[in-house]
Amino acid sequence: MNSLEVYETFLGMYKHFTNKGFDFHNTNLRIKRIPSNKKTFEYIARNFSDIDTQFMFLGKLLIDFEPRFWIGDYINENSINNGNILRGWVEGINYWFEHDIKSLMKYAKGKGLSFIDLFKIDNDYPIIIKLLNENKIFLPTLFLINKITNISNYYNRALGDDDCNIYNFKLCKLDGFFDYNVQTLENTLTNNTK
Repeated sequence: MNSLEVYETFLGMYKHFTNKGFDFHNTNLRIKRIPSNKKTFEYIARNFSDIDTQFMFLGKLLIDFEPRFWIGDYINENSINNGNILRGWVEGINYWFEHDIKSLMKYAKGKGLSFIDLFKIDNDYPIIIKLLNENKIFLPTLFLINKITNISNYYNRALGDDDCNIYNFKLCKLDGFFDYNVQTLENTLTNNTK
């Protein structure tokens, strides 16, 4: 990517995760010129591959998001690390999904719960969302569970809670950023939650 393409990617992904009606995957965003802080975009274009740039932005938007619109926040060590973590998860999607499901089962058994119990609402909040907030589950894992179970629709109807809606928004917006086979994931979920 050149610096203009880096800026288009950044702006497109930012809009994708902050604007309900914008779809990064179905929009051909074309910018005529880079804003005044173009050195930042030139730095990214020179030092990061296309895929690393996308994962760095995606990691920031999903894991460490603050709704400030300054590119400098996106090229720090934390964003790079989050991007690498997310990229590793996506590249090993089946392994990490199974790992997270096993971790959830271990947690559930330790609390005397079944896997299904993790999706119940406890004190006005879904247990699974609490586990997400405590970093016991990774957001893409919840995305994949939702693809299989469609649990977010139940939460929207049952709660209408802003925090749940924020997670539901992120879950919907994650679609298209990585490839997965639903049947394989269903089998993994079934085999590890007995």
